[in-house]
Amino acid sequence: WISGYYDGFPVLPDYLQGILWRLTARPQAANLVSLVGLVCVTAFFRFRYKVPFGYIVIAFLGIPVILIQSTSTYVDLFTNCFATILLFIIFVAWTDPAQFSTFDAFAALLSLAIVINSKAQFLVIGTVALLGLVLVAYINRRRFVLLGKQLQSMAVWKRYLFSLNCFCVFCAAYANPIKNVVRFRNPIYPVAAKIGPVHFRGKYPLTAAGPEPVYLSHSRQWKIGR
Repeated sequence: WISGYYDGFPVLPDYLQGILWRLTARPQAANLVSLVGLVCVTAFFRFRYKVPFGYIVIAFLGIPVILIQSTSTYVDLFTNCFATILLFIIFVAWTDPAQFSTFDAFAALLSLAIVINSKAQFLVIGTVALLGLVLVAYINRRRFVLLGKQLQSMAVWKRYLFSLNCFCVFCAAYANPIKNVVRFRNPIYPVAAKIGPVHFRGKYPLTAAGPEPVYLSHSRQWKIGR
């Protein structure tokens, strides 16, 4: 079960936790990944909305589930922090396009890459968010005053470098689904699913993501406990 999970599901937070564990030789360092995500989203609100850093930290840590996960190895907080950044950047592009900057554009793509490579369900959620950003950008295309000025003021090589960085981050966002398509002919491997006439083969049916884990489904203790 575990080998199938790591064959197909995105595992960016797991790699980060492993790197911190290896660098520090302490398993407790794996807890810092969630804390880093919280610091990043807090810094975003401080930089983008000028909200005092201390106020944001207190507001976030006042939510019990965030307080618990900020010092644990759960990947939910890490992923949701960058999903929050992505959604608020889309909100900025919609409500205040004149102040949309190159920082916002790059941060949106970087957040997209992180969330898609952190949890499987964010492949769909992140893609929908990206399409939403593209739609908003098209609607407000004549109102991106700051973005246009920043791009025009850049030297040609800096403009190409910025475009190249954005393109590389965008490709990195879909690296895992593309790898799954190449290896398994299924972008959501190891989950097996059927969408109309298209059948994606995998190790586990979609229902296996429910309350009964696949690796426990035949366990005598699991059946007794139920």
